[in-house]
Amino acid sequence: MIFNKNISNELLNLLDYYSSLNVNNFFNDTITQKSTKKSNRLNTFQDILELTKKQLNILNNDIVFRGNPLSKVLVLNGFISNEDSKSSKLFNVTVYDLLVKMLLAINIKEEDFFLTNLSFSKNIHDEKSKTFNLFFRKILPIIKPNIILLLGKFSYNNLLSKNKIIDDIHGKFENVDINGIDYTITTTYHPEDLIHNPDLKKNAWNDLKALKFKLL
Repeated sequence: MIFNKNISNELLNLLDYYSSLNVNNFFNDTITQKSTKKSNRLNTFQDILELTKKQLNILNNDIVFRGNPLSKVLVLNGFISNEDSKSSKLFNVTVYDLLVKMLLAINIKEEDFFLTNLSFSKNIHDEKSKTFNLFFRKILPIIKPNIILLLGKFSYNNLLSKNKIIDDIHGKFENVDINGIDYTITTTYHPEDLIHNPDLKKNAWNDLKALKFKLL
């Protein structure tokens, strides 16, 4: 994948360096204590995060991610809305609170999931979106989620370069290859869609119950 020269060489070089380490093996050294491995993973994540924030010219973490970067459930949002961008939040309060309630209903607490974006806006080709996409793909081998929960069709279609409608993909599980590593993904309705169309909540609840069973 070729990125515009405006994306800093410092960020690209660091990300390439961590990729070359083969992070899966790097953090599976049986001699290393679990606490040390966790610390190393967090340090690696923080290094990538800080360079990403520098490239995006933002100061806080809230617009890049929320939750636990070492959790087993990765929740992937499509893009940051204009409203959320102005408030420097990945999600506005109403939408985020609904997401938390949805996941808590299947016993996934806030500290048990990690939330980030795939793009900065609907324009997946702008520089900020490319940087977000780079951040996402490079941290995946670090956080090593057991499952990726995609919110809405935009997340699914952007991640897999497809053009599916939500009715054809929600509640289903797929194994996908991302940068040479297999991940399990599933898709449900975006919380904002549920706010605007409450009739979808029954389908979303069935999706979540399937996720809960998958995680057992």
